[in-house]
Amino acid sequence: METFISHSEEETMKMATSFAKKLKSKDCIALCGELGAGKTIFVKGLYEGLGGESTVLVTSPTFTLMQIYPLSQGFLTHLDLYRLDQAKDLKALNLDDHLQGEEGITVIEWGDKIPQLVPYFTHRVDMIIKGPREREITITYV
Repeated sequence: METFISHSEEETMKMATSFAKKLKSKDCIALCGELGAGKTIFVKGLYEGLGGESTVLVTSPTFTLMQIYPLSQGFLTHLDLYRLDQAKDLKALNLDDHLQGEEGITVIEWGDKIPQLVPYFTHRVDMIIKGPREREITITYV
C-alpha cells in the first residue's frame, strides 16, 4: 500500500503518471472517492503515463458510462459507475470483454459501488478530500 498527499491537480496527475508505469495489460483499477476528489484527473495522468496521445481529451464518462482511449498496446477503458446501482446495469457495456478479453487497462470510477466487481480489481485507489486543493491518495494492490 502506498499513500500520497497531493496539493494540486498537477501533482495528482504526476502521481498517476508514475503509478501507470507499474501497470500491466489487463490490470483493473477501482477509483474510489467522493465527488470532486479528482478521480478523472487521476485517469488523465494514467493515460499520459501509459503513453496515451497528448491530443486525446480524457473526460469523465459520467453520462456516457464508458470512454475508450487508444494506447500503443491496447486501450485504456474508463468507466464511471456513479449513475448505476446494480451489476445487471453493466451488461449493456459488455464489461466482461474489457475485463477478460481486451488488451489494455481498465479504470472504474466509483468502483466500490458494485461489490460483484471486486474480484476483477488488481488495484484500488482511494482519494480523500483533505482540503480545497489537498487530496490523500492511497493505492492498494489487491
